Amino acid sequence: MGNQNGQLTYFELKKVWENGSYRDVSLFGSFSADEEVVFILYAPHRDSVSECGLAVTPDGECETIFFSAEFFGTDRSRDMFRTTLKMTELTKKIGKKTGLFFYRWEISCSSGTRFFGGEMPKKLMEYSSPEDARRQLLVYSQFPDSNPYLLGGIVYQIFPDRFRRSGRCGFKKGSVCKKWEDTPSFPLYPGAFHPNDDFFGGDLYGVEEKLDYLSSLGVTAIYMNPVFESASNHRYDTGDMLKVDRSLGGDDALRSLIESAKEKGIAVILDGVFNHVGSDSVYFNKNGRYGKGGAFNSKESEYYPWFVFEEYPQKYLSWWGIDVLPKVNCNDETYRTFIKDKFLNKWNGFGVAGWRIDVADELSDSFLAFLRENVKKNDADAVLIGEVWEDASNKISYGKRREFLYGDELDGVLNYPLREALIAYLLYGDTERLRDATEGLYRRYPKRASDLSFNLLGSHDTVRILTALGGEPGKEKTNDEKSRMRLTPEERELAKKRLKAAFSTVCALPGVPVIYYGDEAGCEGYGDPFCRGTYPWGKEDYDLIWFFRKEGEERRKEPLLEKGLFEIVYLDSDVFCFLRMPEKNGEYALLTVLNRSDKKREISFGEESFTVGPVSVIKKRIAVSDGLRMIDGHG
Repeated sequence: MGNQNGQLTYFELKKVWENGSYRDVSLFGSFSADEEVVFILYAPHRDSVSECGLAVTPDGECETIFFSAEFFGTDRSRDMFRTTLKMTELTKKIGKKTGLFFYRWEISCSSGTRFFGGEMPKKLMEYSSPEDARRQLLVYSQFPDSNPYLLGGIVYQIFPDRFRRSGRCGFKKGSVCKKWEDTPSFPLYPGAFHPNDDFFGGDLYGVEEKLDYLSSLGVTAIYMNPVFESASNHRYDTGDMLKVDRSLGGDDALRSLIESAKEKGIAVILDGVFNHVGSDSVYFNKNGRYGKGGAFNSKESEYYPWFVFEEYPQKYLSWWGIDVLPKVNCNDETYRTFIKDKFLNKWNGFGVAGWRIDVADELSDSFLAFLRENVKKNDADAVLIGEVWEDASNKISYGKRREFLYGDELDGVLNYPLREALIAYLLYGDTERLRDATEGLYRRYPKRASDLSFNLLGSHDTVRILTALGGEPGKEKTNDEKSRMRLTPEERELAKKRLKAAFSTVCALPGVPVIYYGDEAGCEGYGDPFCRGTYPWGKEDYDLIWFFRKEGEERRKEPLLEKGLFEIVYLDSDVFCFLRMPEKNGEYALLTVLNRSDKKREISFGEESFTVGPVSVIKKRIAVSDGLRMIDGHG
């Protein structure tokens, strides 16, 4: 490795005037609507730049607004140019308070007109065409500075039926009752219909029994998959939004869990399924379970306006064409009134600390804004975390650019891009994917959204992280084969090293680390339903559990991990080195080095030298100095 700062090239710095001085905001391309930002270009003196400026284009438009930059001096063989942008100047152009823009630097110099941009925080790349040089700029309304239970904390995700059985709740009538050690039932082949009617008996009282265990991991919030009444084990086909499923203990169990968790400093976040309900529900009632009412049985039903029928009653819109999940028209006023006056009013009163929004990109922007307004009215600290699998700052769904992170909808998202990038890096050394999923997303997201997004390694929708890091992909295997596949001892040992490195890394990155129940205990399994097995009580991998506890304890002790700035110091196919730095003044920064190779690496940073073992991570406090971003090393 070598010094990353020796190359004389084009750089962009940005500053914001704050409390009597300028603050460097060069790592970001997302700003509050009330901010005024000074853009500074550092150009090599040899290029004899005669004119330059920013060409800004509102999203979806062709017209470009040009802001000239003035020359204001030379610094270390670089000419400096600057221009000031008021974010309100941009938003006035589109007639909105917030918006997405793209800009590039256009430079006239001795070699002609050149275009610079790209998505690296500071370094500008040259492009042959102006379209390719575009650089994202998001203007958002101010995010509130709250959510204390997430900043610096850890979230634990629980699939309620599979975490802990208290023995206080019975099984559903007509369900397939499983032994705790059994494998979940599975369809004949991936994608085939499966009723998801096998139950293991986990319940909310069981979660409450294990709050001390969760506290020992450093957990500050529990996120639970749906808990409301429904016919299936996953409960995404809601039967009654106003009742906690009796097999989980009913309303009393949720109230008791929230109260007990609060005493231990743990918040409870629930899964909000607002895009669809179950066909077997009080609202649709296709199966007649709920008497004679429901939209399927009568156009006079109070719930009829919620749904879109193409041919009444058999043909209706449903989520991805799955007829047991009829889609709700989230823009219907009667539906919104129900959500505000009945659903949110009840569960906010229970002390629910926030909502994970299922399939957020299927819901309209206006509904998400409506939801946020009514959740925050009750509790300003409550969070809305959206299920968005891609870059949420510029996501297009159903032909429309989404406004998830403009400040009026979501607080953060599930960070699936980071999960995929970390796996690709640990397995294959994919640097560009990791760079974009870290400094790229952190540049494009409002900082507050980055700090609150959920950094997950596994979920109920993914292959178990241990399997992903050690086993074969399994894409060509049948479900029967997947149900019996396990890591060999050698594969498992390597996968554990990679898992430790991955979790240690997400604990140091901006965002909130998420532990999917059982990942810390060594659970294996391919995708749904094999990633939804039971927690292995009595058969835990305590080597992993102790590691997760250590990371949780270290995270609680490090203030920089709450809101500290992020910057990559060095990245190659074996070593990922980054800093978390104080937002303003501070005496130290936190250096994290991930070595994915099977050889130790000797690292020099400023005046310090240290060794990073094979497939491992080290973290060190580094004194803030001019040499903060210098690193060298060898294997």
